Amino acid sequence: MNPYNFVRINWDNPPERRRPLFWDRFQGLAGRIEGRIVAETALLVRGNDDEHQQGGFVRNSAGQEIIPGSSLKGLIRAVVEIVGNGCWHRYTGRYRMFPERRDDRRLLDLSKHLPEDFYPCRDKNSLCIACRLFGFTGRENAYAGAVSFNDAVCVERRPFQSGYLPPLMPPKPRHSAWYTPDRQRLAGRKLYYHQRAVQITQSGPRGNGRRVQPLGPGSKFVFTVQFSQVDPRDWPVLLYALVLEDTMRHKLGYGKPVGLGTVRIELTRLELIDLAARYRSNAQPTIYEGDALVQYVASTIAPIVSNRDSVTLNDLRSIWAWPPKHARHAYPTREWFARYPQASIEETGS
Repeated sequence: MNPYNFVRINWDNPPERRRPLFWDRFQGLAGRIEGRIVAETALLVRGNDDEHQQGGFVRNSAGQEIIPGSSLKGLIRAVVEIVGNGCWHRYTGRYRMFPERRDDRRLLDLSKHLPEDFYPCRDKNSLCIACRLFGFTGRENAYAGAVSFNDAVCVERRPFQSGYLPPLMPPKPRHSAWYTPDRQRLAGRKLYYHQRAVQITQSGPRGNGRRVQPLGPGSKFVFTVQFSQVDPRDWPVLLYALVLEDTMRHKLGYGKPVGLGTVRIELTRLELIDLAARYRSNAQPTIYEGDALVQYVASTIAPIVSNRDSVTLNDLRSIWAWPPKHARHAYPTREWFARYPQASIEETGS
């Protein structure tokens, strides 16, 4: 079966947009989160300048392997968009018809398949939950957001074999049975399944011809998050996006279709400030660590965890289930696409 699936969206429930809590008012929650990221499978995060180079881990100026803060922010924002029903802030709907053919530049426009109510936010005074938390840039105005991430720095590295990845296939939105199954609206938000085995070969070059050197399972990173003027109504979704549930894991970095990138995020310390209370009485931050932190997070996200009626949440739980529910995920072959240009895998019995 495919290495990915789509988290379905309740199209009858458009994003709730409202004005964020701006800096000129003492409102909302502020503070600092400390946490660690533990690799459950081999993990590879590459730098932007490494597109055509041998695939090593991105490093900072001190030579330490890092997960850039921008990558963490993008990951958590994507989860907030799913769980909190945010806008599709980067969606254009335009894809190359045949991206696997370098000389074919024809475009496919799927923008009409996204309901207008889900279009990206345009006004800083009317933002969805993801844009309130992480910011947005419009044509005439912008908002920096309430949350920022520092780079996650590797503090414990585990070795892993280098090797060659199989081909990482580009999206094929022309295959409407997957991307627009009802011919009217998008299937949902695309996520990759977790896999136990990493598909790296030792003889090469083969596949995309790029040798990669990931870090191994058990590698650990530490990170911090700063936040200020977070709307209390948005706070549970942000915490949930960070920790998920015990039976779930995040997917991060390069090589997600072939088994890389399963990580566990754990919070180790939370410094929480109620800005209004601090302004009135100079109240000190509340510090949560150890069991107190676990209990605080669990109680805060309990309404989300207990929601078993949401198709969106249940799809997220299924795709990001850990341990994986399915033993093997792989793209169909070229021959399969030639034989079934518009069929689903289920319809073909593959």
